[in-house]
Amino acid sequence: MTKTEFDVWNTSKKVIFTEIFGFIYKEKSVENGIVSDISLGGILQYLDEDTNFYQVKMPDNTVGFLKKNEGILYENWLQTVIPSEENIELFAKKMEGFPYLWGGTSAKGMDCSGFTKMVYLMNGFVIPRDASQQINAGKTVDENSTFSDLQKGDLLFFGKKATENYKQKVTHVGIWLGNDKQEFIHASGNVHISSMESTQPHFDELNKNRYLGSRRYLGEKDAQIVDLKTTIGLKE
Repeated sequence: MTKTEFDVWNTSKKVIFTEIFGFIYKEKSVENGIVSDISLGGILQYLDEDTNFYQVKMPDNTVGFLKKNEGILYENWLQTVIPSEENIELFAKKMEGFPYLWGGTSAKGMDCSGFTKMVYLMNGFVIPRDASQQINAGKTVDENSTFSDLQKGDLLFFGKKATENYKQKVTHVGIWLGNDKQEFIHASGNVHISSMESTQPHFDELNKNRYLGSRRYLGEKDAQIVDLKTTIGLKE
């Protein structure tokens, strides 16, 4: 796109896809062919609608039809989305089982920071892309590395700890689930739940040993955590 084309798209009426996986059809029928697949969080330009379908345009100007029960007008979605610890957990667990793909951010595959980015996107926030960037946003929590003051939705970071000769290196991130099993959910092999508690069958000794610390995003004001409601003038 040229900047002019992008500006037109950016200010146009849009639809967001809210199911895990689906399709855009050639016509107002699921029997007459598919234009494209689409996954959770996909955003399309709105053209028209009837009782059952949205007519939408993709960034390459391809036009198709999306089932209305699989999407919602973007502005309406932003007005109704409520970022919370519970919704962080809800969307994180919806992605459980998604395959790992380095650089991925969709149901087709996602890496660790792509996973956290998508969970927060579906709660109405755009956060930094990579784990090494995500650790610099929000508020530092769990400074004693005991997991005692973590809240559901906090991001946990893992990697190589700093030494006299080397700086800290962040290589992995997950989301704390805040329960008595010390569980967190992350994309490693696939999206799955692990535990920091050694007595649990899904204890993750590797990541506990390389735990670097945590950051809190919910309720924190940070230029790196973009509240999408503010981008179109909506208030909480």
